[in-house]
Amino acid sequence: MNSDFSFKYFTVVQDRTALKVGTDSMLLGALIKAQNPIRCLDLGSGSGVLALMACQQFSNANIDAIEIDSSSCQRLCP
Repeated sequence: MNSDFSFKYFTVVQDRTALKVGTDSMLLGALIKAQNPIRCLDLGSGSGVLALMACQQFSNANIDAIEIDSSSCQRLCP
């Protein structure tokens, strides 16, 4: 079974992450609203899906994603 989650511009390979991409993260990412942010911070980013969604929406912002579990965030495919 393929556990990859594909978006329009990127794919999250989530075979090693404990928390998989789901409806809750998709809703939260879709609800992000801001007026031209300069910086975004995603603490405990897991697979990094929310940071990647923020990158798509706010292309001029500097986005930092921090995750303590290295196996959760090392398998992103642009």
